[in-house]
Amino acid sequence: MTNQQAMQQLISLWQRFQDDPEVRFEYGLGRFRQLFGLLHDIRPWGPEDRLRDTGVLADWRQRIEFGHEQVPTEIELWFRDDETMREASETEVRRYIQRAQGQVLTSATIPEIRYHAVLACFCGRPASRSYHRRTT
Repeated sequence: MTNQQAMQQLISLWQRFQDDPEVRFEYGLGRFRQLFGLLHDIRPWGPEDRLRDTGVLADWRQRIEFGHEQVPTEIELWFRDDETMREASETEVRRYIQRAQGQVLTSATIPEIRYHAVLACFCGRPASRSYHRRTT
């Protein structure tokens, strides 16, 4: 079973538990009911998980509230050994930035320390929309 299949099975079990906390799972999966009774949610990891509790959203909010026209942001990418894959991931991030009406200021790749990042700047209004999407 691949990780993706296992995740789909786990989410399916969770949804069944949400529908009926007394559901009886297949042999060998019964203990998941005990685990699910302790959880609030199961979902795939996402960008909001990297932003939560870092202070970045509060910083964006404060900059927007104080009327800053530009909100600079460093976006660190997962370093990929394959240069073609690294370039493809940066291109995708650049597209997201452009769609959010942002501007890429520069990017940096330091293979020796496995670092790859993009420095971008967002205008206050688009940044405000992005902030509100992440917090609602």
